[in-house]
Amino acid sequence: MAANGGRFLGKLFEWRLVTTDHDLEHLMTVRLALEGATVADTARNATEEHIAELKTLLERMENNLGNTAKYEALDMEFHIKIAEASSNVLLFEMVSLIRGQLSQGVHQALLLPKAVPLSQKEHRAILNAIAKRQPEEAKRAMEGHLLAALTRYRKEKAQLS
Repeated sequence: MAANGGRFLGKLFEWRLVTTDHDLEHLMTVRLALEGATVADTARNATEEHIAELKTLLERMENNLGNTAKYEALDMEFHIKIAEASSNVLLFEMVSLIRGQLSQGVHQALLLPKAVPLSQKEHRAILNAIAKRQPEEAKRAMEGHLLAALTRYRKEKAQLS
């Protein structure tokens, strides 16, 4: 009974998350906590195959700097791949859950001038720390990236107001 209750609560949480319009700044706060822990685990646990997949994604992102829609999709895929490579199933599921809610905010933040090349530089720093197996450096790089994205989002939001 308890296992079924846990699954029910999980589905209820998932339903609420995907059907409610959440404040992007609140989601980014959650994302900072989740993805900081996730990337640290990834730096410790990623296989060489995971790192190769992340490098390939980063190259594809580099090749799509001029195509914001494609870059945005690859950006989200990069973050999901990091969560998958963490070997922490719960973190992976939680990052995956909030992904859909974040797409609109990521889209807005990437529309700012120079946002895509800045984002690419931040992603490169994250991957470098993962590849060097440095969890704290990876966490700092991820937090720096997410805070910069939040700042870009706030700038875009202020310009629209």
